[in-house]
Amino acid sequence: CRSDSDALFHQFGVALSGVLDLQVYDQAVRIHCGEKPPKKNVYTVHGLPMLSNMEKVSQRYACSAKVDKVTAPHKYNLNVWKKRPLEESSIKYAANDVHVIKVLWVEMEKASIPDALMQKVAAHSKRYEGMFRDRAREVKYFQDKDFVMEEHAIISEDELPANHPQRSRGESSYTEQKWDKAIDNLRSKNLNAAF
Repeated sequence: CRSDSDALFHQFGVALSGVLDLQVYDQAVRIHCGEKPPKKNVYTVHGLPMLSNMEKVSQRYACSAKVDKVTAPHKYNLNVWKKRPLEESSIKYAANDVHVIKVLWVEMEKASIPDALMQKVAAHSKRYEGMFRDRAREVKYFQDKDFVMEEHAIISEDELPANHPQRSRGESSYTEQKWDKAIDNLRSKNLNAAF
């Protein structure tokens, strides 16, 4: 909702409020289903994992509606949305996005997230509503080194319920384990090459 909120505000003076961001909701579902909340990781850009895009989220839920990023009208030109009237391809793309969002919402609702976790989703979604809209300077996609789409934890591991499978196990995340293994392999190759 970050980009859409920004566009609606700056082009039409509409300020979104009360929106639930599906990327945040997805994190709540994953936590509710047994995953750890995301945490700082030395192998990512600013220490936090990147947010999953809608395509990845829809794959996670085996969503029957497909996200088509290959033919996205804005893939090479973000100004396509400023053109009036919108081209037919842009209208179809936007309509499909709305359809995918509805299908994802229905799938996520099946998880029956506890109220306390949904309150965290609402609070973090509110923060995301104004993330682009309320910045002092414009975000330049692909060039803005000050802005990264990081997945901030909506709760800490300490806030997980006592019966949560990931509570206080002290294990590193799957991503960290994967990177640690890859770096260990590189180090052993470098040591072998030195001898």
